[in-house]
Amino acid sequence: MTPNAIDWNKEWKSMMTKSMGEDLPDCAQYWNTAESARRYLRDYGRESAGHIDRVSATLEALSLTPDLRVLEIGTGPGVLAVPIASQTAHVTAVEPSDGMMTVLREYMNEEGVENVRCVQKRWEEVTDDDLEPPYDLVLASFSLGMPEIKAAIEKMNAVSSGRVCLFWHAGEQQFETLYRLVMPHLRGTDYVPGPKADVLFNILYSMEIYPDVRHFNYEQVHVFDSEEEMAEYFQYEHQIPFDIGNPGLKTYLEEFVEEEDGRFVHYEEYQSMMFQWEAQ
Repeated sequence: MTPNAIDWNKEWKSMMTKSMGEDLPDCAQYWNTAESARRYLRDYGRESAGHIDRVSATLEALSLTPDLRVLEIGTGPGVLAVPIASQTAHVTAVEPSDGMMTVLREYMNEEGVENVRCVQKRWEEVTDDDLEPPYDLVLASFSLGMPEIKAAIEKMNAVSSGRVCLFWHAGEQQFETLYRLVMPHLRGTDYVPGPKADVLFNILYSMEIYPDVRHFNYEQVHVFDSEEEMAEYFQYEHQIPFDIGNPGLKTYLEEFVEEEDGRFVHYEEYQSMMFQWEAQ
């Protein structure tokens, strides 16, 4: 790196700090109850046709084989870990949230999955004693909330004997559109987005990692039987009050929600990038 080059790791941390606040709250705080984790699995997991399409596309992109040993960082309620475990030899699931870990174990039991080792820690806190290497694939899917992202990636490389695969946001996500519209009226400040795939790519490039890159465009449809049910979803999923007097929320609902036969249909689209490489 030349003296005048951009320090992309520093840029990532700065953008993450500005987006999340100076205290950098742990992402696990957002999903710390089993009820919120069950809602997440319901809305983005096996019960959602839109999510099943996303899971299928992800599993196909990972090129899984029965002999693979996989480490997933930020497993959540098992949206990917459980189907991956059913197709591979072993999965180590790293997840810090109490609620997510509870629901992950529930999901594993329901599906009869027994080849998963659960590690309830943040990735930064995981030690060699927590792991069962070698891992043929290290995966992090939309779970890169670490402010020190370069160190986190170096740690992933160190425990992989094969591939590392990262999924991350590309462009403004629809939930960010919601925040951009709502926050000025709710808090009197503009919403500041976090770092996107372009920053992540530059971090990898500065580390002399030149990944294969693939773009995904996902669509998600949520159908609510009542306005109350829709309000509950927005409050738990996005943690903002469902105040239709908020001009920003009104604008968002007019653009992305349609009323059909007394039901409310929420259309969501989000772009992502997959970065995959052989560990160095």
